[in-house]
Amino acid sequence: MQPNAVKDDPAISDADVTLIVGPFRTTCRLQRAADLMALDYERKQKAFLRVDASKMLNWPVNIDREDVTELANIDIYLNTIICHLIVSGDVFWIYNLLLERFRGRPRIIPYCHWEMPRFPEAWRAIAVLSSEIWFPTPFVKSSFELTFPDFSSKSRIVM
Repeated sequence: MQPNAVKDDPAISDADVTLIVGPFRTTCRLQRAADLMALDYERKQKAFLRVDASKMLNWPVNIDREDVTELANIDIYLNTIICHLIVSGDVFWIYNLLLERFRGRPRIIPYCHWEMPRFPEAWRAIAVLSSEIWFPTPFVKSSFELTFPDFSSKSRIVM
């Protein structure tokens, strides 16, 4: 669904729209994961916007796309934000930026990509703030639950 199509469709309310935040303009595995989630939403005919996080991550923008928008261009409050995060670098500030920008109104669901048997302790802060946490595989989910057993009720596998 094109960014303007959501805003221009009177049948879609702000509460029905999901932001999928990811590095849509950077060639990488996370770009592919975000695109696959967007394709799944398209297939299910759910209203969503692709929000590019490439510049926020200071990653190279090497894909020209007209089907994505920047976070700065989203001026409505939305119901759910799915944020494709990795456990490295300075990605936590994107999560905090989303919380601040939307003043706690939407659910922000981090979709976590991690390939180690344990998560860094710093992820506890995101677990506390999230209503759900999504993982692409049983391995990643079990790594999270091993590290944070007190948040296992929030973890879901979403492929």
